[in-house]
Parts: sequence; C-alpha cells; structure tokens
Amino acid sequence: MKLEHVVIKSGRKTFRRRIPQDLRKVIPKTFFQAAMSRQAEGVALVREHAALMDAFQRLVSDTRSGSLERTPEQYVEEALTSLGDPMPPRR
Repeated sequence: MKLEHVVIKSGRKTFRRRIPQDLRKVIPKTFFQAAMSRQAEGVALVREHAALMDAFQRLVSDTRSGSLERTPEQYVEEALTSLGDPMPPRR
C-alpha cells in the first residue's frame, strides 16, 4: 500500500510534508514530519496517516489565517491523541 507523504527513514515509516514557502517566515522549518507509531500496513496506519494529513492542513490554515498558537509538534501530538486507541510508545 502506498500512502502519500510517507517515506522510509532509517527503516521506519515517517510522515513528511514540505512546509509551503510562503509560511516559512512564521514556521522556521522546511518539513512537517513525524515518525509514525504504526509501522505495519493496515487500517491503523491509514487512520494515523489521515490524522497527520489533517494536522498538516490545520497547521497551514491556522498559519495563513494568523491564528497559529501551537508548534508543529503540538499539532502532531494532538492528531495522534485524537485517534483514541492505544499506541506504542513514541521514540
């Protein structure tokens, strides 16, 4: 299964999406990325991917509207917490 914006880094799946150029003055990073908790293919991985895509979209829209009050890492944590099911510990 091929999921958009998921790459293998050091043998682990990582969600990685480029920050738009016009937002880099506010967000001093080139990429929004997070190591994915679920590594096996399946429904849980797809749900995590969807949550991270949504977090990225919220980060971009909040930044463009001028209401950015959290760090990109906080968007990731909120997305993963919203899944509501037990996850392996993050490294």
